[in-house]
Amino acid sequence: MKLNIKKTLICGVPFLTIMLLWQVYNWMVPLYLNDFLAEKISADKMVIGIIMSLDNLFALFMIPLVAKLSDNCKSKLGRRKPYIIVGIILSAIFFMAIPFVHESGNIWLLILNILIILISMNVYRAPAVALMPDITPEAQRNKANSLINILGGVGTALGFLLLILFKNNNEKIVFAFTSGLMILCLIYIIFCLKERKYVEEYQQANHEEIEEHIEKLDDNRADSKKDIIKMLIGILFFFMSINAVETFMSLYADEVFKGATSLPFGMDPGALAIVPFGIGCFAFSVPAAILADKFGRKIVVIIGALVVALAYGGITIVSFTCGSVDTMLLLFLVFFLIGGFAYACVIINILPMVLEYSNVNNTGKYTGHYYTASMVAQSITPALAGLLLSKFVLNSMKFLFPYAMLFILLSIVAFALVGKKKIIKE
Repeated sequence: MKLNIKKTLICGVPFLTIMLLWQVYNWMVPLYLNDFLAEKISADKMVIGIIMSLDNLFALFMIPLVAKLSDNCKSKLGRRKPYIIVGIILSAIFFMAIPFVHESGNIWLLILNILIILISMNVYRAPAVALMPDITPEAQRNKANSLINILGGVGTALGFLLLILFKNNNEKIVFAFTSGLMILCLIYIIFCLKERKYVEEYQQANHEEIEEHIEKLDDNRADSKKDIIKMLIGILFFFMSINAVETFMSLYADEVFKGATSLPFGMDPGALAIVPFGIGCFAFSVPAAILADKFGRKIVVIIGALVVALAYGGITIVSFTCGSVDTMLLLFLVFFLIGGFAYACVIINILPMVLEYSNVNNTGKYTGHYYTASMVAQSITPALAGLLLSKFVLNSMKFLFPYAMLFILLSIVAFALVGKKKIIKE
């Protein structure tokens, strides 16, 4: 069965809204929290990290629960769509309120607003991702996931575009446009995403393949458990690296690019520096899937992770040795672009690796496994990295990328230990 590109792209629109919101959230919220905490406590970055990890702490409990509930949901809209609709509406409304709450000067009100957003996002995160495997044969999931991540890249690009253009001019516009775009996507989802129809068509067309896959999983269950544990450990370490950069990049940029030559239109140099990462991921999403089909998911993931680590190493060297801020910005653009290409090789293929162990009845459960591992990582790493980078310990954001590089190398070790017989083209 050939991949239905149109259906896959439609199912990727909820993921676009997720990536759009997270890019703006991860950039702006640490800055707002820093306004409250920087002058009050020595371990300010650790506290910011703890607050930024709350979404992942919620996710540890909510994602397995919501994934299981959505697996068993029998609504007329489908299993996943009701959660997506409710989650996007609540997230968009409360996200738009963040800059106004920040202006109130009440940190507790800001934290409460953040908590509501995080709960709302976790209502639809796992169901949104589970849509793709619900309608896609296992052999096509690399390519399908590449298309989903292209839409995620569009969301990331839109978020950074809003930050680059409006952050230094009017922050409220950034939040208003983000929420407005999410609502437009929701309208499209309501009218165009025919979940129940797509699932029924997939199951009818792939009945024999689905049955064979279930029997195969039963025959290899013991080995499967060992391999999936190793994969989840690799995912844990990988996201400890990636999320540290996402969480602290805005504060890192404020330190590293201090005194930078002013850019046209009041653009923010830090936000601009990381844009190539999203562009690289977007551009290499389909090639990453093709490479996995040809050489196997495992080897492509390992090589991709290694190149990301090398790119982070290059950024580290430049930040400590480059005297010219303008030259530093140029080199950062190059290293982030390379890192984006490599990141696509990892992110496109690790979810399909996990989903090899699922069947048509429990894709939500295994999507939940994937997200639980990533959420554990993203619960730990903001506080851990924040502690190390705070005035209390290292007192410099320049150690952010050495930290990220270390955990990517650990993830490579874990992925390398996964058994060969599952992580190959079948």
